[in-house]
Amino acid sequence: MISLGRTTSRPRKASGNLSEFAVCLLVFFLFALFPLINLVMFAASSGSAALITRNAAAAAANSATYGAALKACQASALNDLSGGFAKFAKLTANGGGASSGVDLYVIATPLAGGTAQTYGPNVGPTVGADTTNYIYEYQARGTFTLQPFVNMSSVPLINTVPVIGASTPFNYNAERAVENPTGLTSP
Repeated sequence: MISLGRTTSRPRKASGNLSEFAVCLLVFFLFALFPLINLVMFAASSGSAALITRNAAAAAANSATYGAALKACQASALNDLSGGFAKFAKLTANGGGASSGVDLYVIATPLAGGTAQTYGPNVGPTVGADTTNYIYEYQARGTFTLQPFVNMSSVPLINTVPVIGASTPFNYNAERAVENPTGLTSP
């Protein structure tokens, strides 16, 4: 009988590489998981800002006069900013009429082509509406600041990256046709 040699195996020691696990977990949280959470919340925050601006434009479009449209636009934006979506998304208004984050403009587009005229912010046209030559729209321009969901301002390398470690300005425009162009002149 030929012996091929006997290999002796040593029993493995019970100590593993558990000491590196804590470092790997910290790196994973700081550079992968928390930034990913902030990116997902950026999508939710920008959606909330778009919703606020679109609701403000819709509220203005249904009004009988420009003064009522301006008040409805600002009231809608302030109402939405105090709601659950905006609070959860840490959304703050940047300026706007009545600090609502939304400014209201009137866009007069000529039917025959040419350059559209813009009136605003928060000031309507001074002349009456010419519905035979122009189409009128309300444009709500929302300006907001999106805050990171997980505050990473103390983490080096990513503390100045917008959306992930620093707040980010966000603008959104929404247009709606003016339902009552005869009451369009500024009060």
